[in-house]
Amino acid sequence: MRTFSRRDSRRNLRGLGMVVKLGLVLGLCGYHTTMALAAAPIGQTIWLRANANNLFVSADRNLGTNLPLAADSGAMDAPEQFKVIDAGGGVISFQSVANNLFVSADQNLGANAPLAANRTAIGSWEKFHWIELTGGQINLQSVGTGRFVSADRNLGTNAPLVADRTTAAGWETFIWGVVDSNPTPPDFGPNVLIFNTSMSTATIQNQINSVFSTQQNNQFGSQRNALVFEPGQYSVNIPIGFYTQVLGLGASPDDVTIIGNVHADPTLPNNNATQTFWRAAEGFSVNPSTGTLQWAVSQAAPFRRMHVRGNMVLHQNGGFGSGGWMSDDLIDGDVNSGPQQQWISRNTKWGTWTGANWNMVFVGVVNPPAGSWPSPDYTVVVQTPIVREKPFLQVDVAKNFSVRVPSLHTNSSGITWSGGSTPGTTIPISQFYIARSDVDTAATINAQLAAGKNLILTPGVYALTDTIRITRANTVVLGLGFATLQANNGITAMSVADVDGVILAGLFFDAGPANSPVLLEVGPSGSTASHAANPISLHECLLSRGRCRFREGDCQPEDQ
Repeated sequence: MRTFSRRDSRRNLRGLGMVVKLGLVLGLCGYHTTMALAAAPIGQTIWLRANANNLFVSADRNLGTNLPLAADSGAMDAPEQFKVIDAGGGVISFQSVANNLFVSADQNLGANAPLAANRTAIGSWEKFHWIELTGGQINLQSVGTGRFVSADRNLGTNAPLVADRTTAAGWETFIWGVVDSNPTPPDFGPNVLIFNTSMSTATIQNQINSVFSTQQNNQFGSQRNALVFEPGQYSVNIPIGFYTQVLGLGASPDDVTIIGNVHADPTLPNNNATQTFWRAAEGFSVNPSTGTLQWAVSQAAPFRRMHVRGNMVLHQNGGFGSGGWMSDDLIDGDVNSGPQQQWISRNTKWGTWTGANWNMVFVGVVNPPAGSWPSPDYTVVVQTPIVREKPFLQVDVAKNFSVRVPSLHTNSSGITWSGGSTPGTTIPISQFYIARSDVDTAATINAQLAAGKNLILTPGVYALTDTIRITRANTVVLGLGFATLQANNGITAMSVADVDGVILAGLFFDAGPANSPVLLEVGPSGSTASHAANPISLHECLLSRGRCRFREGDCQPEDQ
């Protein structure tokens, strides 16, 4: 069992920061689905997206006149839409909107022949079993071949759909949704600002400036914010203050491009960034107007799934910084650490790295600097033994929101999205309960968890008087904008049962005025079950003893 308690010194709390970071480096977790037959959406027009590459399934005219199916489209139009037809006997057929023909898995056309929208009538080749999995995903099994449909990336970069697999796994898994020209957007509450390219630059910039004016010096305040960008290009300046997350909603960081400055700056005089905490950038690309992106921070300021089309500095004009975290990033130029005291980089790629101080750690990094401890102060691990990246929010061209849960990787290096998107599993937003600090309590959240929902915690401080209990295997809990769980009356803020595959990400645990022996409990005392096949993972779970407001006690990890 791993628990986190409040009873050590400030020195040990600083040590916890590295323990949490190293836990993220290894990032053990899993996601498991169980198969169950379910009714298909008969009569509705749907889209399909392959988990193999997170792209839409298309009856692609560019691949042949008979419209072979491939998971190769980043947009959703008529070729990516299919009407679900009742074919009788508990099976279904697909009719392409692009040409009104039925999808066939006719293997008489050759071994590994892709599915094609080319039949005027329904026979056995045009029938499929619709097999629903947990998390809103499906497998498709051809009646004609008896085999599962796969988006087989070994048969081409466009991942043609072939009914050739005897078992179903990741490549044989698809997410689906009903085509809706005006889907209802999720309500993320007032602290999540979502920007899109239909908005004027002035409007976007004014909202960014308003958030920063509040958060610039708000180290001990209660305001929390997420600035969220839908896919597109934006010419803005984004200063990132306390408790602010800037997030891109693309399947790839390159789907959102910021042309201008994105920067985290020192809050103390003399360019001193040793108190620049609690801010984050995730999931977008930046073309810095000066050629260099400045990220002068000190701990609890993750820089994740980012593409910097230029250089990056981890300080301001040679001022001090005291540690940071970056992962799944592509930096085209040089990363200059300057006087940063320590830093950890995982599964990242850059042109060059310049600088060394107390301790610089590189795990699964492409092109790490030469040398090793103690001179220079570099610790290099060539490959990350086992890791899963943090889940992330995304939206497609049809305005359908979902959460992408990256796959587990072993012995890896470099970024996950070099192929355009991160391999993994997509969970529709409908499978999540979206909580708000001004509305929800532990009781309302626990009721939704008990009903089988995953959980998104929107920005805010949740003043808890009871524990949030995660009891279902494979539950995903994702916080936005430093969502803060404050433990009052000496409670445990969150507990996780001894079950497989739970994922906690983007959560800030804050101690209340009464001592809480445990802020976060993962597995009750006496837990002995092995979760090696489907492990639990924690990503950016930050723990605080109350940020100087309450001084009795601290946080440390305990293993039992």
